[in-house]
Amino acid sequence: MLRVAVAVQPRPYEVLIESGLLARAGAMLREVLPPVKRVFVVSVARVRKKWARPLMTSLQEAGFLPHFLEMPDGER
Repeated sequence: MLRVAVAVQPRPYEVLIESGLLARAGAMLREVLPPVKRVFVVSVARVRKKWARPLMTSLQEAGFLPHFLEMPDGER
């Protein structure tokens, strides 16, 4: 698995890259968010249309109630 550090302030984060990761995303998130039930996924339309189904399935199998929030393309 490739890990990429994103050093934005005030809260840097890490991005994980690996083939098939969406199918394991729910289980991985369950390890760090054990008591949480509801999760929100922020995406753009084109990405959501292509990847929402496998991510939604993975999250539901891990016991999450996922909700997708669609944003317009681009950042300000």
